[in-house]
Amino acid sequence: LYEGVLTMLPDHVEALHLLGVVHLERGDPSRAEPQIARSMRFGLDQPWNFTNHAAALTGIGRHRDALDAAAQALARDPGHARAHAV
Repeated sequence: LYEGVLTMLPDHVEALHLLGVVHLERGDPSRAEPQIARSMRFGLDQPWNFTNHAAALTGIGRHRDALDAAAQALARDPGHARAHAV
């Protein structure tokens, strides 16, 4: 579904992010991270965007970057539970 949307609208931020989440849930953080990062470069900046990015970064061994992403999530919402788990 998301790949179809991206074929027609390659910069659709929600489809980029959600495709990244699908890759993350399937255990493929190396495919998830660029999709999530790209969606955020186009403007997604909600706490859950940062926590999903932190999870992908953790999965590819970029732990320092993951902590930075979690900090960004907490800056937007100090009570965001998933950001505390990173």
